[in-house]
Amino acid sequence: MEKIKQRRVRNSLHTINRVNFFNPETGVYTKISSTAWYLKIRNQQPCFYLDLNTKFQQMPKACFEATLQRSDVNPIEVQTEINKFMEDNNVIQKN
Repeated sequence: MEKIKQRRVRNSLHTINRVNFFNPETGVYTKISSTAWYLKIRNQQPCFYLDLNTKFQQMPKACFEATLQRSDVNPIEVQTEINKFMEDNNVIQKN
């Protein structure tokens, strides 16, 4: 009997150039504390982006959280920032 390979489900992540990232028509955004991370609302969902100088690369939330744990930034303050941004923009987070 031949073994059937299951395809891995891949989540597509978004890359956006600096000019378009900062354009309010592509979604509201905020810089997260003094980090290279930004939070941007895209398709009514919060997305974490990493500033790579010439472009912004969307990263999984787990990657953001892992980076935050290894940094000197206070995670409670960052979560408060994120919650305020979400509340100000009427966004409901999916778990």
